[in-house]
Amino acid sequence: MSSEVCAVVIALVGPGGVIVYILPGGASGGDGPGDAEYRVCGLRSVSASIERRAASMSERKNAMSDMDAKILRRAAKIVEEGWCQGTYAITPDGVSVYSNDARAVRWCLVGACVRAAVEIIGDQNRGMAWANANTRRLLPHRCVVWNDEFGRTADEVAAALRHAAVRAEDQKYVEEIT
Repeated sequence: MSSEVCAVVIALVGPGGVIVYILPGGASGGDGPGDAEYRVCGLRSVSASIERRAASMSERKNAMSDMDAKILRRAAKIVEEGWCQGTYAITPDGVSVYSNDARAVRWCLVGACVRAAVEIIGDQNRGMAWANANTRRLLPHRCVVWNDEFGRTADEVAAALRHAAVRAEDQKYVEEIT
């Protein structure tokens, strides 16, 4: 068998099945005994690698679900301390400021998520990155528009954040039992 590989095709079959087809290059055409042996070895090594990666991804997902829930619960408490519309955060004088400004006393939904993420993660850049990547993923609506709708209340915003925290925990639970 030629050591040159022309193509590798991986097909996922059902929740735990993986089929790997390794199509060899060269003149043998892929029908010789060496090719079958290569496929079996390839299947075992690829299968083991996939299993390791899946376990690692599951652990990371569970850790993220825990952090997501913690951040969202903290954001709900921040909104309960003081809530605003039309800007990420406001000082006692009504001046718009960044979410993490020490003078801020009221926050919108996204501003509260940013502040909570920075507090919990402990790093400004990573906290901002978490908020940018996860606020839309974890909350079921367009956060800024929804927060700023006429008639919206702080209680509704805090409840939405707490509900999202429960969903993050439920997702972890569903993944653990499947």
